Amino acid sequence: MKDKKIIFVLHTFEHAGSQFSMLEYGLMAKQLGFKIYFVGESGSFERELKKNEIPHDNRCYIPFSPLSIIGLIKLIRIVVREKPDLIHCNTYWPHIECLFIKALFGIPVVSTFPGGPIFFSKPIIPSGKLISYSDELTKGLKLKYNLNSRQISTIKNRINFSKFRSLIPIQLSGTGKLHYTMIGRMDIEKKNSISSFIHYIESLLSQKRSVEVIMVGGGDLIEYVSNTTKKINQKYEHEVFRLVGHKQDVLPYIVKTHFVVGLGRGVMEGMSAGKPAFVTCQDGHLSLVTRKNAEKHSYYNFAGRFAFNNEEKAIDESNCIRIMDDPKYYGEVSAFVAEYIHRNYDVSYIKNEIEKLYRFEIQSVLSYFQRMKLLFQCIKAAVLGMWDRVKHIRKSIQSKLNNRLS
Repeated sequence: MKDKKIIFVLHTFEHAGSQFSMLEYGLMAKQLGFKIYFVGESGSFERELKKNEIPHDNRCYIPFSPLSIIGLIKLIRIVVREKPDLIHCNTYWPHIECLFIKALFGIPVVSTFPGGPIFFSKPIIPSGKLISYSDELTKGLKLKYNLNSRQISTIKNRINFSKFRSLIPIQLSGTGKLHYTMIGRMDIEKKNSISSFIHYIESLLSQKRSVEVIMVGGGDLIEYVSNTTKKINQKYEHEVFRLVGHKQDVLPYIVKTHFVVGLGRGVMEGMSAGKPAFVTCQDGHLSLVTRKNAEKHSYYNFAGRFAFNNEEKAIDESNCIRIMDDPKYYGEVSAFVAEYIHRNYDVSYIKNEIEKLYRFEIQSVLSYFQRMKLLFQCIKAAVLGMWDRVKHIRKSIQSKLNNRLS
């Protein structure tokens, strides 16, 4: 595949887990001998591209609006100039844009979908290879669009854990201060799970346990979380909670912590360093990742979206207490999660698989009829997407108003 070029199309160059995952794909493609080029809306993530000496270009990102044509025209100009042999995009709107380009120029497209059920409600176009990060999403899209395993695959390995794996696991004394690090964006939809975690810490304080919590991340709920935790700090007359905002590098906040808390990539990075992880589930309770439930958490991309029965909740509650007081159990969980996450999520394991995928897609060709059919599907999806965006904006505004009122 020497001299073949791949353009990676991101929706934005702001820091987010999906951007880092695409960066790992790009670096892997570069190692395999492909020329690479990144496209996205200007943002702080560009520092990562410059650090890795990756050529890139900016374009505006205004999905599903009449102004979307501006970003699409810029993308078309970049494609015409760079002449890629393959386009690899992530998230929904770039998926539609890149398939529009595929219809016009016949350039093969690989589409990656991070996240969960949000994509079930969107008109995905099954053209080219589709990649999802969770079995939950893969199964849902297979059922909705009658896809087979050649059309869509779950590829979980997307993170380089080398800097986390080098950390020396700390020991739990069973009597000293407990350190928790919560990592992730504080978005409105996470209010229930974040509030539950704060209440959990309050319950530990009421039991006279010595606890310290660092919360890494920004988002719409930052003001609410700040006000809530300040009251607790004042009540106990010391800094139980410390909010540090968004951090590009979370490693310093993982090094000395006993536990990581959160969802998705945030807890995965901590687990790769041997830190037992609490997933903040949507039903409000904390679930410690163990040998018995790791596959279930993995199915949902460690997003806590599945329902727990009373027995499972009782087990989680028991585990949460046991791991604080039992150094041996802490060590067992620490060793397990480090090995599990590295084996199932480290990008180094899929180099050959990705090379075969890119090689196969580059050789694929659409007929004129197939391209015209695809063009019609893209136009239809764009119209439906614009209507969906209007509904989303309306719902988001209402949620923010309700949040302020509460």
